[in-house]
Amino acid sequence: EMVIRPNEMRLITVSLLGVLFGFLIGSSFPIVN
Repeated sequence: EMVIRPNEMRLITVSLLGVLFGFLIGSSFPIVN
């Protein structure tokens, strides 16, 4: 069985937020690309 520890959940959350903010910033500022 897969057991998700609190630290793993936090890492996943931070990763998803990082991707989301990266996408928002990338779409807001096309000059970065």
